[in-house]
Amino acid sequence: MHRAAAATAHNLALEHELFRICAALAEAPVPVIVMKGVPLIRRLGLPFHHRALADNDLLVRRTDVDRAERVLRDLGYRCAADRPLEVSRAIGPEHRLSRTVGGDKLQVELHWDAFHHPFSGIPEELVWSHVEAQEMGGNRFDVFDRSFTLIHTAAHFAWHSLGQPRLLETLGRAWDSWRDSLDVSGLAALAEQTGTRHALDYALWAAGEHGFAHAIPDLGSKRARALRKILPAHKLTEPRAQPDYEMMALALLLAPAPAAIRHAWRILLPPRAQMGLITGRTEPFRVAAGYATRPARAALRWLRVRSSTSPMQHRGPWRSG
Repeated sequence: MHRAAAATAHNLALEHELFRICAALAEAPVPVIVMKGVPLIRRLGLPFHHRALADNDLLVRRTDVDRAERVLRDLGYRCAADRPLEVSRAIGPEHRLSRTVGGDKLQVELHWDAFHHPFSGIPEELVWSHVEAQEMGGNRFDVFDRSFTLIHTAAHFAWHSLGQPRLLETLGRAWDSWRDSLDVSGLAALAEQTGTRHALDYALWAAGEHGFAHAIPDLGSKRARALRKILPAHKLTEPRAQPDYEMMALALLLAPAPAAIRHAWRILLPPRAQMGLITGRTEPFRVAAGYATRPARAALRWLRVRSSTSPMQHRGPWRSG
């Protein structure tokens, strides 16, 4: 009961912050799409104690990132000392900021690309053409439309190296809630256009296998079909090494081939700024040495997990924040 109450209080605080942030961005003005999070919980009719959300995810156009960050700073949000905006830009498609209210740390992720590698790079105008308005608490937000929400959730699951099973629950609930109003052929065409058809096909199937979704369509992905044989749904909740290079490689099967190759290269040799964050070092030689030995240390952890008979928490608990 205490955990449910804490989750509810945290999510309500995030919702209140979302109202403040969107009002300030509208005044700036900076157009914004609210991704996932509180609006999606409201759309799916989930109770606020379902799980504690991590943050508010906001998508702005690339040309508006600096203005959006200034708005967030004016509202009291700050980034980590080792992750200013220029570092975030060198690493990925989002910038994380936070503020503490009454002892509760509230986070915002400011995105300029709706997707992470290897699904990033979808034309901005295509992304922004798939929005719809949502009314919430007397406020009006732009959110992704139903088809794009399914695609975005499936791609996010693949980006997490198939290691956040709670995303399958969200995907399954969304599919069951909206499937009667969706044009499956249109959904498949949009998934093909965005390079997410393999990810959506596999993720919907996995959601169905875990009982989160019903009447799953066949989107015709041969890669998804092959991955079902290599990686049955029950294996998604097995113990994992951290980081799990095996699952990273399998997840790449669900991405377009050129993007998968580029992403694999980024994993092997990420930008220097990211190497420093991963290794916790700043000197160029120590950064390179720390990252060069990382795969060997991860392999040893993987072997220990595989040989252990004791349970180990997987990366994506079903109902955690």
